[in-house]
Amino acid sequence: SPTTEAAEKSMEVVKGDKLSTDIKKDLPRINVRDELPDYQFPSLELLDSYSSSRNEVSDEELARNNARIRNALENYRIQINDVKAIVGPTVTLYKVYPAPGVKISEIKKLQEDLGMHLHARGVRVVTLTDSVGIEVANDRPSIVPMRAVLNDEAFRTSKAELPVAIGYTIQQKVKVFDLADAPHLLVAGATKQGKSVGLNAIVTSLLYAKHPSELKLVFVDPKMVEFSAYAHLLKHYLAVLPCNDEQEERDNAIVKKADKADKILRSLCIEMDQRYELLSRASVPNIKTYNEKYRNRKLRPDEGHRFLPYIVTIIDEYADLTMSVGGSGDSKAVARSITTSIIRLAQKGRAAGLHVVLAT
Repeated sequence: SPTTEAAEKSMEVVKGDKLSTDIKKDLPRINVRDELPDYQFPSLELLDSYSSSRNEVSDEELARNNARIRNALENYRIQINDVKAIVGPTVTLYKVYPAPGVKISEIKKLQEDLGMHLHARGVRVVTLTDSVGIEVANDRPSIVPMRAVLNDEAFRTSKAELPVAIGYTIQQKVKVFDLADAPHLLVAGATKQGKSVGLNAIVTSLLYAKHPSELKLVFVDPKMVEFSAYAHLLKHYLAVLPCNDEQEERDNAIVKKADKADKILRSLCIEMDQRYELLSRASVPNIKTYNEKYRNRKLRPDEGHRFLPYIVTIIDEYADLTMSVGGSGDSKAVARSITTSIIRLAQKGRAAGLHVVLAT
C-alpha cells in the first residue's frame, strides 16, 4: 500500500549541535585548602612578647667599648679614622674604618688581644664591605621574641615556598630563608647552645606560613620530650603510619623508638619514589611545577595524579637514635637502615618536596 511504501522510504535525521561562538569559561583552579574550609591560621597573639626580657644597650657600655677598641689598636700602632656601633639584641657590631695603608689582616690577627682588652669572651673580627667588624657580646642580652620575628614584613611578604624566620641579624633585620631551597638542614652544637630553640623556630615558622593541606610534618624524637607538644597537630599537620585505632595513632604521632623511626623513614623513601614517578609522568622537574599544573587542572586525578604537600622530617638526637638501639644483629641492621634512609632522602628528596632537618 502507499502508506507502507512511505514508511519504508522514510529515514531518521540526526542533527548535531550548532557551532557556537560563545566562549565558555574555564573551570576554576583547584584550591586544595577547600579540604579544610573551616581551618584558621594561628594568631600571633598566642606568642609571648617577652617585653620584660628586652634590655637596651646603655650609652656607657658603647662608649666604654669604643674607647677600649681605639686604645687596643693604638697600642699596636694601627691608625683608624672612625668607629661606628650597630646594636643588636645579643651582640653589638663595632665597624672600624682603618686609615689608608692599614692592612685588614693586621686587625684580624688581633682577635684574641681585642677580647682581652674588652674583657669579653667570644669577640669575633669579621671583614665587611666597607670596614672591619668587631662583634662584642652585650652585657645584658635580650630575648628575640618569635612574635616580633613573624610579624616582620620580611616574613609576612616572603614569596618562599617554605619560609623560615630563623632570627634577627646583627644588621637589625629579620633573617628569612626558604627551606625548599636549603634543601636540608644540619643543626649542630654543644648542649644548651639553642638547638632546640632553633628547631622550634623552624616548626613555628612553617605552621604560620603553610596550610595543613600544603604541609605535613614527621617528628622523630628519641628523647621523648622535645616534640611532645606537637602531638596535638595529629589530625592536621602530622604524617603518620596507618594504625589500627585512634589511641595507637596518638601514641605514634611523635616517633620515639628506633624501630618505628626505621619504618617511617623507609615509608618516606617509598613515598619519594612514588612522587618521582608522578613527576616523570607529568613531565615536570619538581614538586612546585607539578602542583601548579595540578591546580590548573592539567593533571587528571583519575590517572593517579594528586596534590603533593611538602613533607618536612625533623629528627632530634640523631646520634642517640643510631647508637642506643643496642648491640644485637637486628639493632645494628635497624641503625644501618635508618642511616641509609636518611642518606637517600637527603640525596633525592628536594625535587619531590621531602626535606630533612637533622639535629645532633
